[in-house]
Amino acid sequence: MISHIKYFTPIIKVAKALDSANIPFEFHSAFDGAQLRFPWSAGDIVCHNFSRGANAGYVESYQFPWDNDDTSMLTTDEAIEKISNYYCEIYP
Repeated sequence: MISHIKYFTPIIKVAKALDSANIPFEFHSAFDGAQLRFPWSAGDIVCHNFSRGANAGYVESYQFPWDNDDTSMLTTDEAIEKISNYYCEIYP
């Protein structure tokens, strides 16, 4: 269950932008926040109490090429741009 709007808001911003760009994703709850998973990639993004930068409105990505076998702390705009560009590389 999503219990903290501060963690929910960044994920919704990313989800709306990706939906507008017709980029497929799945929305899931994660701890006290939310997660976006991508059926076309192993990567995901999260925002919850345990993710890096969440209290400042950042999202955390994992298993995308830019994560280099770690996680990345991204602004919502960075996440939208990186995910959009990656999707366009895979599905030109």
